[in-house]
Amino acid sequence: MKKTMGIISLALLLYACSGNKEAVLNKIEYKETIPFTLLKDFIYNEGAIKQAVESASDIQKAESRKLFLKGLDLLLNKQQAAASIEFFETSILFYPDAKNYYYLTLAHIKNNNPDLADSANTVLYQLSYEPYYESVFNSALISALKKDTSMTLALLDESIMMGFLNKDKIENESLFDFVRESAGFQSLMVSTFNDEGKLRQKLFNSFVNYFPDLKLPYEIGLDSTQVFNFHQYINYDYAPFIPGMDEGRFSRDVTNEYQYVGKLKMDFGYAFIYKSFLAIADTLNPVKTFIATYDTLGNMIQNEMISCFCSPITRISLNVENEFTFNTIEYNIKWENDPLEKGYAGNKMIGAIEDKRNQLTIDKNGYMKWNEITLNSKSSINEKGG
Repeated sequence: MKKTMGIISLALLLYACSGNKEAVLNKIEYKETIPFTLLKDFIYNEGAIKQAVESASDIQKAESRKLFLKGLDLLLNKQQAAASIEFFETSILFYPDAKNYYYLTLAHIKNNNPDLADSANTVLYQLSYEPYYESVFNSALISALKKDTSMTLALLDESIMMGFLNKDKIENESLFDFVRESAGFQSLMVSTFNDEGKLRQKLFNSFVNYFPDLKLPYEIGLDSTQVFNFHQYINYDYAPFIPGMDEGRFSRDVTNEYQYVGKLKMDFGYAFIYKSFLAIADTLNPVKTFIATYDTLGNMIQNEMISCFCSPITRISLNVENEFTFNTIEYNIKWENDPLEKGYAGNKMIGAIEDKRNQLTIDKNGYMKWNEITLNSKSSINEKGG
């Protein structure tokens, strides 16, 4: 009997320790010296939100971003929707951008709270979140939570009319199970997705319109998260046209986010320039810039990396003078202290030494070729020059 009680006590102790560990991991930590831009009571107040968006400083945005990534990790990777909500809400207090409200909406939906989900999703409409059909699709999910058949089908239909063409997302969404056998749902799916080739063409046309035209000349300096525009996310509906994006999955501290840069209209079709941001908790974040060429039917011809914050000691800059020629310079970054010995926290970049130059050209068929440019001497720049 004593042995049994000892085992039970040990089990309870281990359970308690495990719970405490999870609580510590999910504890919200932020710099209390940085003020909020929004009071919690006004988290769904349109006027207060828009004023906070306009007044937020870079420091407040950075603090918001840290909490947002943690909330995203909890929601998407760890499947802890309830725990993620507090991170998104605290992130919003620092900077109430639309992306925060989008994932807060999803968290409330997964947490089976249609009223709060509706409040968060309403902010997306107020902030003109793009693409618009994502907000409408969220409304369909919220109606599905309420088991409102007619409203669910109407909003799902509207989201498709607005451009939502992610068939797999609709088919795999369990909230729609209660309407799957209805004639309205089946008719909607057949009329929209019966021709996969036609669907891909429609999606590619939408993808073309989604990317802005690239204004030339165009330059990327020694790229980092400081110049990564989190308002220019590429929607995951377009994953078929971004190499690696459809395989991207959250892990505990690492994920990829994608940002559009611009497109170039070419004789063979289009060249799309985009960035991939590797979010690593509490360190310097790699950013890579790619160019992908496509024919007019949406078939990829080639994909190449053309610039990067590859690592804290290796970066590649980019200069584009015309749509056929891309010039790059690879630099070795010099630090005040050896980062391998002292780390990067509190360390300062003091300069960059040019290592090599390359030139990428695109031919009339959309194929790309690299050529190394030989120089007699190497140049260097200081931190401000980057």
